[in-house]
Amino acid sequence: MATIWKINGTPISAFGVQNLRLAFENMAPDTCTFDDPEAAFDADPLFAFDTYIIVSWNSGSGDTVVFRGRIAETPHFLGAKAESISYTALGAWQDLKRRAFLQKFAIPVDPTNPSSALSSFPSGIVVFNQADDGTVCALSAALAYVVNSAITAGATIALGTITGFGFFVPWDEDADVSCADALLRLLHLTPDAVCWWDYTTTEPTLYISRRAYLGTVDVEVAPPGGGGLGTIYAPLESVQIKPLYHLRASGVCVIYVRTDRTDGKPWLLTASDVYPPGTVPAQLDCLTRTIKLTGAVTNNTYLTQPVETNPIPVAALGVNTLVTAAIDAPTFGSMSSFWIAHHPHLLDAGVTILGFRNTYRAPITGDTGNAGSSTACNGDCTRELTAGAITDWMVDDLGIEYEDQNVHCEIAYSVVTDPNTGATEIKTEKLSCQIRATTASTQVYSELEDTSYTPPESAPAGLAEAIYAGVSQLHYDGTIDLVGARLSPPLTVMMGDVLNLLNSRAEWATMVALVQRVSLDVDHGRTKVKIGWPHQLMPADLMQIYRANRFRRDVTSDGARATGVSGDSSGNTAQSLARRAPAGGGPAGHVPPTVFTAQVTLAAPPVLASTDLQSALRDSSNPDWGVIWPIASATAADRVPKTGDKVRFYLADQDCFKEGTVSSQDIRPGGVDTVWNFQFAANGNNWYMHCVKVGPFTPPSS
Repeated sequence: MATIWKINGTPISAFGVQNLRLAFENMAPDTCTFDDPEAAFDADPLFAFDTYIIVSWNSGSGDTVVFRGRIAETPHFLGAKAESISYTALGAWQDLKRRAFLQKFAIPVDPTNPSSALSSFPSGIVVFNQADDGTVCALSAALAYVVNSAITAGATIALGTITGFGFFVPWDEDADVSCADALLRLLHLTPDAVCWWDYTTTEPTLYISRRAYLGTVDVEVAPPGGGGLGTIYAPLESVQIKPLYHLRASGVCVIYVRTDRTDGKPWLLTASDVYPPGTVPAQLDCLTRTIKLTGAVTNNTYLTQPVETNPIPVAALGVNTLVTAAIDAPTFGSMSSFWIAHHPHLLDAGVTILGFRNTYRAPITGDTGNAGSSTACNGDCTRELTAGAITDWMVDDLGIEYEDQNVHCEIAYSVVTDPNTGATEIKTEKLSCQIRATTASTQVYSELEDTSYTPPESAPAGLAEAIYAGVSQLHYDGTIDLVGARLSPPLTVMMGDVLNLLNSRAEWATMVALVQRVSLDVDHGRTKVKIGWPHQLMPADLMQIYRANRFRRDVTSDGARATGVSGDSSGNTAQSLARRAPAGGGPAGHVPPTVFTAQVTLAAPPVLASTDLQSALRDSSNPDWGVIWPIASATAADRVPKTGDKVRFYLADQDCFKEGTVSSQDIRPGGVDTVWNFQFAANGNNWYMHCVKVGPFTPPSS
């Protein structure tokens, strides 16, 4: 029975249309075209714009659908001898081209409230290869995300299998792209990828696969004298084959560049991924890609307090005996300076201090007015605070002590009563003052109050190998005409196949050429197969492949999708130090960093590499420090790192170059606050260190 082709279930002959042609193409809209040669050029079209049509065939065993799409063009033609209307329908890929690709971004319900709940907002800024929760996802998941977002938006399509894309690639950012362009952007590192549609399902089903997973079709060239024999033969004159030697790479080198920042100060980190092992980036035809990764950002906030103090004349204030210049000149001098500072009238003209007696000091809360019954002072507080303040965090975290005290004495001094004669009068006076005695000295005290940390984007493992799979094998370009071949599905060659050419050159029998387009001319019984690279993904030569990476944009919105923080990733806060309130209320207290130096690195997989921790923590003689601070602590004396605490490593007097989180600890016998082991996670691995405490941490002066 002859094959009957139908449109929307009606034979095409009933419409009077001719020249039915179908074309199925990789990563581009499939097309269906036909003409109505009998239509008046100004007549209404049989199928209006955007009409959904279904093309099927029937050879006696039911209809088989081969195309579903929408009318995109209906050009009218008027010539000297003929009039007609032509029709072009585009397949399901066109639906992806007509829909914007949007991603969910978290935004605060109340932008004025830092603790506001977050809501979801569709944004035209997109971060490829990132899930909605802000985590990295495999390329297969990223491809599925794009297709499913179109389906959610109303696209009448379905998603089939995605094969060969289970690896990770770096984030990439763009704005205002279609779903189709998003798929091309995701596939640009895999030039052996093929996308095709199955129209036999109720909704067109999209399949995406790499070359190694495609089905193979062998097409035979007719042997001499064998035309018309065998199964399917392609006449020799219709075959055009060109090997694409210039697109084959000898190796792949991916160079990752990352800029981490601490308090705005940047430092550059690099890493490389090569395949095959031993590949050198500068070797002939090596495909080298430089990819910028989002760096870690650490912002530290320091509390600072300037303090000025003077020594308290402790010996003088602690006696009750008579002190004069003749008896004890040094003590008399310090006493005079102290009391003049607190009672400026002693500097009046004509006043001469003669001596002191009955001097004592006592805590304000323990001062009875009698030296013998008053509470003793804190003997460590030997300096008087003259400017600045003693804050809670200085007391709790830095060990600064202070005590508010009353100071008393009797003073004798002479006063000139007659400037003309020089007559004087001896006076005695009881003096008192309040001071804040302290152990602090004149300096600016500081401590790390808070830190915000945005972790870096990790370099994906095995990307060079994944790219190499697409660019290492020899590809072929050309066309093959199958004249008189069967045009009833299943077709001899279909999208999703790779093609070999038999009965000719030996290498063509195993060339597994990628099928990029299959065109059917129904009326003339011709099938044309286009093989080659997907032109939508890759330029014409390897040099242009090098340049393709120039258009990759730096990623700045990766942290904003899940956190609602501004799209500049430098402002994201992924981890923050916890604060504890001091006993009795008041301003928040802070657990100070404590400095440790590494003694040995413990043997544990993976072994520390030279690029991790900069090999800085080698032995006890190395002048590099680790800074540890607890996430929460009950007492200021609690300095033992615990699970969940932070660790940050510094070169001496320089900025932090590595940070991690303690995941477990092993306190060594002999002092719980001195020698210990700990394991912390950083850079995707677990590290084991044996360290010893050496003192409090002072931020770098720079």
